[in-house]
Amino acid sequence: MNFSRNPNKAGYAYLLTPKGIEEKGRLTISFLKFKMEEY
Repeated sequence: MNFSRNPNKAGYAYLLTPKGIEEKGRLTISFLKFKMEEY
């Protein structure tokens, strides 16, 4: 769902903070490691 139609806009604000960006990166790395092991 895109930002303009999502009622939970505060959820997007977290992703824009430095801590949110760091967490998103950590989740991405974790996901990629999992997928590489699965493959």
